[in-house]
Formats: sequence, C-alpha cells, structure tokens
Amino acid sequence: MAPAVWLEKYRMFALTRYDAVVKVLRDWEAFPSSFGVMMNDDMNQVLRRNTLCSDGDAHNRLRRVVIRPLTAVALKSLQDEVEREAEALVDRLCAKGRFCATAELATYLSVTIVSNAVGLQEQGRERMMGWSIGMFNCFGPLNERGRNAMPVLSEMMQYARTHAVPGKLKPGSWAEAIHSAAAAGDVPPEVVPVMMIDYMGPSLDTTIFGISSAVWLFAKHPDQWDLVRDEPSLIASAINEVLRMEAPVQGFSRYVGARL
Repeated sequence: MAPAVWLEKYRMFALTRYDAVVKVLRDWEAFPSSFGVMMNDDMNQVLRRNTLCSDGDAHNRLRRVVIRPLTAVALKSLQDEVEREAEALVDRLCAKGRFCATAELATYLSVTIVSNAVGLQEQGRERMMGWSIGMFNCFGPLNERGRNAMPVLSEMMQYARTHAVPGKLKPGSWAEAIHSAAAAGDVPPEVVPVMMIDYMGPSLDTTIFGISSAVWLFAKHPDQWDLVRDEPSLIASAINEVLRMEAPVQGFSRYVGARL
C-alpha cells in the first residue's frame, strides 16, 4: 500500500519497505527506541533503558558491557565445556535409543550451556525456556496471549532482582560481569536487572531451532549425513547450510509506534 501504513487496530505505523526501515533504524534521534519498541506500553515500561530500549551513547555503553563475553575470542573459553556437555549428552541419548531431538538434545544442551555461562544457580534456571517464550509473547499487542504471558515476565524479573545478584552468581560469569560494570560506573545500577534479560531471554531459541533443524534435515537427507560423518571437516559448512535452509530467525521487525 505504502512505505508507511497506519494500523488502526494497534494505533501504530508499520514500515513496509527496505529504504524506509533503514532510514528509521539509522535515525535514532527522530525515531528513538528509548520509549520502547514493543507493541504495548506495559512491556515498554518493563524494558525501559535496557539495550533494546535505549539510544545513542546510553545504548553503546550498555551494549559494550553485554557483548564482552560474546565475542568470538571470549567464547573460545566455552569450547571445552560445550564439547564435554555435548559428548556426555549424546552418549546418554544414544543409550536410550529413542528421544526427542528438540526437547532432550537441542533444548537441554542450550539451556545447560547458557545458564552455566550466565552464572545462574541450579534452582530457578530450569525456568529459562518458559521465560524466553513468555518474554517474546509480551512483545506483541496485549491480546490474550500477551496478557497470559505477563505473569511469566514478572517471575523472570523477580528472579533477576533476587537471584541474579552478587553472592548468588557463579564467579566470573556473564551476569556477575554486569554487576561489576555497574560497580565500576560503566552502567547505571538501576538498569542491571533489565540488562540480565539480554542473557536470560533471547539467548536460547535460535540455537535450539538451529540444532533441531540440523537433525531434521540430516534425517531427511541421510546421504548428506554420511558425507559429514565420514569427513568432519565439512561440519562448519554443513552448519552454515542448515542455517541458510532453515533460518532460526526468518526476519526482523521494527515497530515504530505513534500515540494519538
């Protein structure tokens, strides 16, 4: 219809064309994220001032802290742990003979690795998958799904405030580093709980989807599995091809809302 379309039901504009979206994303002063980028004000209030809902220098300061343990060099330190966990898990599942690749392989491995890296206690971190789903359901309009997910989000924020705190976190963990940054004055102390969401919420689904898709595609194409199994040097290319064929994230949306 047009580069910008007013959605009367949601009282928002939808940008529909590449050039318009790029222009908005690059002009944060005219189209700020600091008021929230979700489709309802309740969620915008919860996430106010986190990395997603911030602009300019404030956003850059938060992002520098959050991304420190996620660089390629920093993630190399997790390689041995990931290999140990993966090998032990595959041995257990193969011994069963039959298992759900999504729940017992992809989800279990992702939650275990991420929760250990974030530094969460055993008690409570099993809720990470539920928190992740609930958080994304709160991004949309406050329909029945969004309203039902709000208590899950509240539970997640309560955990971030009471358990993802110094003394209860694994030393040297990602979450502890956020508190250290706040103590050093790199980020405001009051934004620490919402910064935790960057690790506790959206860090799971893409990996789970990718692993599940790999199992599914290799099951459909056993000849390709035989090639990779016989020549392990093909693994990296196989992973890239899985992500190309079944992208964990189909596309990104940017909501530019206006209240009248």
